[in-house]
Amino acid sequence: MPSLPASPLPVEPPADWRERLLNTLASDGISEPPYVPVWRLALVNYLKVCAWILLALFLLYGIPAAAGQLMTEAASEWVLPIWLIGVAIVLFRFVWPHAQNAVRQFKMELAGRNPSHAVMKAHRPPIFYLRSFAFDQTASAAPKWLQRLLTVGSGAAAASTPEMNLVRQLRRYAPVLAIGRPGEFHPPPGAMRFYVTDARWEATVKSIVPCCDLVVWVSGNTRGLGWEIEQLIKSLPPQRLLLWPHVHINKLKRQQRDAEWLRFVDSHCDVFPKPLPRDVGATRFIAFDADWTPLSIPSARYPAVMMDRMDLSRNTLGLRSFLKERFRE
Repeated sequence: MPSLPASPLPVEPPADWRERLLNTLASDGISEPPYVPVWRLALVNYLKVCAWILLALFLLYGIPAAAGQLMTEAASEWVLPIWLIGVAIVLFRFVWPHAQNAVRQFKMELAGRNPSHAVMKAHRPPIFYLRSFAFDQTASAAPKWLQRLLTVGSGAAAASTPEMNLVRQLRRYAPVLAIGRPGEFHPPPGAMRFYVTDARWEATVKSIVPCCDLVVWVSGNTRGLGWEIEQLIKSLPPQRLLLWPHVHINKLKRQQRDAEWLRFVDSHCDVFPKPLPRDVGATRFIAFDADWTPLSIPSARYPAVMMDRMDLSRNTLGLRSFLKERFRE
């Protein structure tokens, strides 16, 4: 069993959380994207989306119209159909994914991208998103093409990634911060990233965690994740920790998912004060009661509401109910 603090930790962050976070983000070894007014971010991303739409229209109508005037009628009868087939392939494989990525970036940057500015303007302490950097590739992957078309057609969150689905719900209550992958040029749409040197990583996590209203920790079996969860259990009251099982986002088959989860549970049996559930088939998140009893989400206590079910990926079922209770909406 892990060694827990002798006295219960405060359920709420300290009163000076804002000053402590701003001091940490301004420390040596930490960098973040420069502050840009939200209207300018919105304008830039809007123009990107428009540019991809105009390119698609030009390929579909502009070039065929110009070519039709230059070619003979006999040549156009076989050249234009071939051209349209080629354009369809280019649109589907190149233009459409880039346009969707521009839309995703547009959605997420409406909240800004500079953590310090977000903390300065926040009405309550932020939410900290901790995960393995390798998890970013999975959590930022676009939905499969059929699901993408269905979400666009239904008017739901079109082609949102798992991280976007998570952050979109969390940021209704507070800004969502995350440590970015070193060297990344374009961070995935989702949490606002800041960057930390290897030498400062552990100290930064220790400094930021107590000042956050909620910490979302993605499970996994790396050394860094093991250190993080041990620190979280020692320094964070259980009500402010939310575990996101990685096995659902990785889209593993049922047997692989169950085996991977059992491997995680067994390797962390001496870390969590009370055993984690060994079956997470229907569990999307795990919260904790005041005595570290795991609480599955969704459940009777945290039911999946209608808005959850509009997310065809089912990655965030029950999350709204948990957040409503945690933040006393």
